[in-house]
Amino acid sequence: MRQLIHAAQAHWQGCDWPTRFGPRNLDLAGIRSRQAKLAAKATRGEEATGWAEAVAWLAEVENDAAQAAGLAERAFCEAELAKWVAASDLLQQAESLEAKYGQLDGYQQVREAFQRWFASNSQL
Repeated sequence: MRQLIHAAQAHWQGCDWPTRFGPRNLDLAGIRSRQAKLAAKATRGEEATGWAEAVAWLAEVENDAAQAAGLAERAFCEAELAKWVAASDLLQQAESLEAKYGQLDGYQQVREAFQRWFASNSQL
C-alpha cells in the first residue's frame, strides 16, 4: 500500500500528460507553473497571454497533486490505526482530485488496493 502511494505521488506532481492548452494548443506536459511563468515573461501578445493562463492552470494542477498526496498519506496513517472509514474517505478525496484531469489513475489504484487491504484485515 505504501509503495502504491509513493508511486502515485511520484507519477503526479503536475501536468504529466500531453495537452493542447488554450488557443495556441500549448503542450504543457512536464512543464511546471514556474517555467510557464518564465515563458509568459519572455513572450509578448497572444503568446504571453496563453502562457499566463497556463501558469494559473498549472498551479491548480500542482496544488491538486500536492493535496492528493497529503490525503493519501493521511489515509495510510488512518488505515494503520484501523480507522477504515476515515481512510476510505481520504482516499476518495484524493481520487476525486486526480479524476478532474482524466489522464491519471494512481490514486484509483491506491483506493482499490486499500479495499483489498481492508477486506483482508477485516477478516482477521
